[in-house]
Amino acid sequence: MATENQFVNDPFLEQLPLGELDESERTVRAHLARLDCGFVLMTYLHAKANTLSTANGIAFRLRLSRDLVEQALPTLLELGLTRRLDVGLTLWGFTMDPEKRKTVERLVDLRDQWQTRVERIE
Repeated sequence: MATENQFVNDPFLEQLPLGELDESERTVRAHLARLDCGFVLMTYLHAKANTLSTANGIAFRLRLSRDLVEQALPTLLELGLTRRLDVGLTLWGFTMDPEKRKTVERLVDLRDQWQTRVERIE
């Protein structure tokens, strides 16, 4: 399982070999790669799957600018990877969609496997 320190820079998720991904995983990975902090946000939200937080709170925990997080979250929502709850303030969390959760879980598992392979080589 990833630790919060890994969220600031996660080259392993960015470098996953495309051949190991199915079509839905490749699509999600491609969209995340276009965002400045897409991988970081997805990994964080996955790790905190039962937590709702403001964009400001997420930015604080990830040591990212609030603007950067606020720009990426709507795209993750469009992809079905996040949920949004407006209750006087806007809260964000990991998707409740079982298929999207499965896709993200697989990406995170592959990321961990890829990191293990790279570390064995080094």
